[in-house]
Amino acid sequence: MVLSERLQNAQAACGGVPKELRTDRLSAASRNRDGSYALDNTSRFQALCAHYGLSPSRNNRGLAHENGIFEAPHGHVKRRLEQKLILRGSCDFEEAAEYGELLAEVFSALNAPRQRRYEQELEHLGSLPAFRFADYELLTVRVRSTSTIEVRQAIYSVPPTLIGRQVTVRLHCR
Repeated sequence: MVLSERLQNAQAACGGVPKELRTDRLSAASRNRDGSYALDNTSRFQALCAHYGLSPSRNNRGLAHENGIFEAPHGHVKRRLEQKLILRGSCDFEEAAEYGELLAEVFSALNAPRQRRYEQELEHLGSLPAFRFADYELLTVRVRSTSTIEVRQAIYSVPPTLIGRQVTVRLHCR
């Protein structure tokens, strides 16, 4: 799953949009080069924030403790999930939905103590836009005589019937 898909799913589940989107220096959102903060954001991340009316911000460089509010609960989730899988006796699932149900159970238990604060925050969310932001980028590439296409320096084979034609690729960014 990509950043935009997860963010949009979370906002849809909450029924609204916060004013600010705070991240660490994750590569899906920023190039992490020296220079101004605004120029470090990728164009796709800027477009995503603009679509939802989010004001992007991120943790300060070199202050890893600012991630603590997120990192500690992440460890709790991993431990709870591991315990659930041990009690279940298997990590194998017949269908993805079955795994999704197990995850929902783990998150529900972890979020229960925070329910009151969550409900208070819901009152401050902005409206969702009429449609979602595209979770992908459309690229048009020409099929080579070798029955391959090149997408961002990666080579993919395609049916030989497409040789010489242009094809549209839906690139899901990470």
